[in-house]
Amino acid sequence: MGSALRSLRAVVLRRLAIVAAIAALGAVSCYLLRGDELMAARTAWICGLLVIGVAFASALVVYRALDRLALQPIIALTEVVQMEASGEPGSCAEIRPEAREFATFVHAVEAMIETHRSAHRDLQRSEAELRLLGQITRIVDRQGDLGAALAACCQLICRFLCWPIGHIYVVDPDEPNRLPPGDIWHVSVADLAGEFVERSRSLSFEKGVELPGRVLERCEALWIEDVHEVEWFQRPWSDAIHAAVAFPAMVANDVVAVVELFDVESRLREIRSVSLMHNIGLTLGQTMHRRRSNELLLSRHQELAAALRDSRAAAVAKTAFLANMSHELRTPMMSILGYAELFPEAESMTERREYSGRVRRSAEHLLGLIDEILDVSKIETGNLSVERIPCAPVELLQRVGEIIEPRAAEKGLAFEVGYDSPVPQEIQTDPTRVQQILLNLLGNAMKFTTKGTVRLLVGLATSPEVEEPILRFTVEDTGIGIDPADRERLFKPFSQADMSTTRRFGGTGLGLSISRSLARLLGGDVTIEDKDGPGTRFVATIQVGSLAGAELFRSPLEALVKLAELAPESGESDEEPSLEGFRVLLAEDGEDNQRLIGRILDLAGAKVEIVENGQLAVERAAEAKSAGNAFDVILMDMQMPVLDGYAATRRLRAEGYRGRIIALTANAMQGDAEKCLAAGCDVYLRKPIRKRRLIEAIAGD
Repeated sequence: MGSALRSLRAVVLRRLAIVAAIAALGAVSCYLLRGDELMAARTAWICGLLVIGVAFASALVVYRALDRLALQPIIALTEVVQMEASGEPGSCAEIRPEAREFATFVHAVEAMIETHRSAHRDLQRSEAELRLLGQITRIVDRQGDLGAALAACCQLICRFLCWPIGHIYVVDPDEPNRLPPGDIWHVSVADLAGEFVERSRSLSFEKGVELPGRVLERCEALWIEDVHEVEWFQRPWSDAIHAAVAFPAMVANDVVAVVELFDVESRLREIRSVSLMHNIGLTLGQTMHRRRSNELLLSRHQELAAALRDSRAAAVAKTAFLANMSHELRTPMMSILGYAELFPEAESMTERREYSGRVRRSAEHLLGLIDEILDVSKIETGNLSVERIPCAPVELLQRVGEIIEPRAAEKGLAFEVGYDSPVPQEIQTDPTRVQQILLNLLGNAMKFTTKGTVRLLVGLATSPEVEEPILRFTVEDTGIGIDPADRERLFKPFSQADMSTTRRFGGTGLGLSISRSLARLLGGDVTIEDKDGPGTRFVATIQVGSLAGAELFRSPLEALVKLAELAPESGESDEEPSLEGFRVLLAEDGEDNQRLIGRILDLAGAKVEIVENGQLAVERAAEAKSAGNAFDVILMDMQMPVLDGYAATRRLRAEGYRGRIIALTANAMQGDAEKCLAAGCDVYLRKPIRKRRLIEAIAGD
């Protein structure tokens, strides 16, 4: 602008000079003319020159006034403004206004310059604050560890706001009303307020307590100009500290962290700093929330990916299991069907007994497979339960030995049972489930051992004086052994060491999984231990309850002798009870089961009537009662057409039937027995039912 004004002044001067030159040339031309005829012309030119001279003089006077009062000050002002804008040193002292009106203009320009300076400073600070917020966002987003990221942010905040000490409390989402101790600190100078910092590291604050607790409660910044003037600042070792401020990092209305800043000198409250702290808190809170959300999303993604892999692996395993289970089920079924077809053609009673025995063993094997599948289903749904009753370990070993010894003799294997440390006479556990565990482990040992020895050792794994003593069962064999890489996989349902094992030795791959689950329900576990030499060593442990005052034995023989001494004399025999005189009503819709159960009861001496649904059972029981010849026992199948066993039992009880009702059902899941008893049944029997068990239930034994 200054150069433009100078150019304008030069143009005006040139134009005035041209006008003066033209006037001078005209005057000279007039005086050079001769003759009277030109007198009039000369007179006109002279008058014109006078007018031009007066105008020129007036213009020159106006120009001089404008140049002095306006152009020169404006040029000076322009130069000062340009120097200020460019950052070069300059001063308004060079301006010398000569008029009061222009002085007002100059002061306005000076105010404009100062406003510009202030706006420029504000802009620079705002840009710096935006850079700070951007740095905080990048650090929290990109740092691998959240603690390290917050420590870096704490350092940035302290340096920008010029506070020498900073600390960040991170709120635990599970305890939103408490600030736990944290190690996120920044100290600008080593050993600055060292005792205060060191002792503050272990502090935690409840909501509303002290500086950080009050910020957590109020959700706003709190500034203390001097902590020694505030009674509720409760840190007696804070002599070196004077000023303190804390502000929350927030997401919506929730505080996710509290930032504390300290200074060794008193500091007055700074409105702009408090406003910046508010923005820092919002940025830090939103960034922490976004990071946690991303981490949670990544974790969920990884969990889903792992679950998908496991699901696919399980699908493959279950497919292989189903194929294997088909083989396992068809094998005993073939034996049952085959010997059933051969039975009529048997030429002697001995041959018939052999066929009958093989059919029975195949059926028991088939029933065992079904029980295994049901156990796995109960385990997966969390419905498998165990009981704790008194039992003798030596009796468990005796029953297991009666089952395993014939199988060992058939394969030509030695079977040994012993104690490897003193064993109590009596324990508290579920004997049925412990027996199932031992039979699974010993069955595997027999299956994978072709020659040598299978050994079962029992002993206490802990001192009997401990609160929860542990009994340890060790099963060793001299078989093919297990690759260490395959050990853990063995305990997964439907798994064996490899498919070649399944093809060679058979099995469902459920036994070890079931055994481990049962042992864990009993307070122990099933594991594999390293063994010197060929073979495998499985160890099952269970909790056995308090052994205070329990007698310990060093061998099974000692325990059996003591057990025999304690056993009361009994007149019991192995003969089945007689059902002579019993009137039994059988409600069963299956024709084969009707004939089978009816024949068993006939042979036992009972008088049996058969109906095919619950409605007929209710009617027939009412008729017999009216005739004064009520049934002693009603065998009630729980799933029948027209009226099922549950509804029929409830109606019988409602109509006053007081005899015994025995539930017969193929339902074997947890809760089925309770459901039958709740309907009014006295006894629950699960199909298939052994002959002796059925007769004893009717007889009331």
